[in-house]
Amino acid sequence: MPGPPQHDRRRAGTPGRGAAAAAGSAPAAAARAARFDVVLSEAVLLRVVGGAVAMAEQLRHLVEASRLPHVSIRVAPLAAGPHDVAIAGSFVLLDFPLGIRVDPEPPVVYRESLTGTLYLDRPAELAAYEKVWASLDALALGEEVHHG
Repeated sequence: MPGPPQHDRRRAGTPGRGAAAAAGSAPAAAARAARFDVVLSEAVLLRVVGGAVAMAEQLRHLVEASRLPHVSIRVAPLAAGPHDVAIAGSFVLLDFPLGIRVDPEPPVVYRESLTGTLYLDRPAELAAYEKVWASLDALALGEEVHHG
């Protein structure tokens, strides 16, 4: 059975751009990196998967990733109670920058399931997921974390 929902919003860059950006200077690479905003359910941080060592490694990785200038990792607290996301499930909202194109690519909702993936791009579908994201964004704790 899948774990609690995780949600992210990515502002995608040009395919292959990550490798090219990595070859440049660190500030220049960060400026070209795709924006990655994620909201995790607090439950995914509490459920032990793979033992204490694996959990510690995963948490260290999240802390390291959160220090990148283009990454935002926030937590939806369990104390907030049920949320519409319980119905929506895990999803990714992809926004594409204009870049060198004249016509922008429309945003897309990406969903994975046990047997395949879905790409949703109808305005009503996007609006529904944008609404869920906006409420998650308001519900999630801020990025102010004390790294010890």
